[in-house]
Amino acid sequence: VFLNLAYYHYKVGPRLHDIGHQIFPEVDELSNIVDSPMYMLYPFVGVLFLSTIIPHEGVTKPYLVNIILRFGCVFAIGHTLRAATYLATSVPGSANHCLDAEGVEKNRPT
Repeated sequence: VFLNLAYYHYKVGPRLHDIGHQIFPEVDELSNIVDSPMYMLYPFVGVLFLSTIIPHEGVTKPYLVNIILRFGCVFAIGHTLRAATYLATSVPGSANHCLDAEGVEKNRPT
């Protein structure tokens, strides 16, 4: 639903200039370096998850249902806020198919 609302709100305009994109090289040249922070984050998230499941002295074990409910609530709230901010800040698309006004009008959802 929110995607269709954003599509109706979209207006074709000139591409915005990005100084960072002009200064830094393409990601293909740095592909080995770009993924390293993500690989460092995986063990940290795993240890954090295991520390919530393994019972400690004096601390009650969290129930899986409570974890799932909290995750679901945060996930729903995050997507709702993301949709609201996405609709409020509509900028011209940077892809070539987003700059063609006829193509955008032809592919609009009905």
